[in-house]
Amino acid sequence: MACAAAKAFDLERVLLAPAAAQPLKPEAPEASFEERLRMVGLLCEGEKELEPSDVDGPREDGKRNYTIDTLRRLRSTLPDTAELFTIVGADSF
Repeated sequence: MACAAAKAFDLERVLLAPAAAQPLKPEAPEASFEERLRMVGLLCEGEKELEPSDVDGPREDGKRNYTIDTLRRLRSTLPDTAELFTIVGADSF
């Protein structure tokens, strides 16, 4: 899905960010955040537009990760001219 979206919308890069604490899934994942981030890294290998990101890593305050907070963090680190898009899978939509 990420590669298809990158091609369809001519995106320079697509960040793939596993959530440390997903609000819609209260049970903890079996793999740690670090393990899931490494798996995402493996998935991105060889795909120039895909990039693993820890932007949704564990929060210092221990709270769950919400998309709006992630977008705010990204916006604060990117130039004002950068466009942000959110791509979600059917399981999250």
